[in-house]
Amino acid sequence: MPELLQDHARFQPAADNVRPPRIVEFAKGESIQPVGQRFRGFALVVEGRATLHTTEAAGRTTAVGEIRPGECFGDQLATGGEADEVGIVAADDLKAVVFDPAAIGELLQRSPGLAAESGDAVEARRQAVRAAKASR
Repeated sequence: MPELLQDHARFQPAADNVRPPRIVEFAKGESIQPVGQRFRGFALVVEGRATLHTTEAAGRTTAVGEIRPGECFGDQLATGGEADEVGIVAADDLKAVVFDPAAIGELLQRSPGLAAESGDAVEARRQAVRAAKASR
């Protein structure tokens, strides 16, 4: 596990929690979070990419963002409270470290910079979903 977090040291304190993180892998094209569901846990992408997609007002599915190594998803980190409107699909073979939500909550409380960075990502994704929903 330490080698996977080598490039993402800011998450190491959460890995040292009582409940160690687990590694999950998804094949290219595999659904990570279907529309209408939430991914359970807090996942840090360490290899690969994922795309966020939603359904436009006209009913077409459209990509609204991408999650790259060093970025997170899970629980409310896809698009905040609008996660039920977003699906996540592996754009490449993807590897993520999934942390216990309590450990991440504690880490974000102790690290205002990381919390702000995560909040900015969620807000950008939320705006992209709203724009796609409004497009005709």
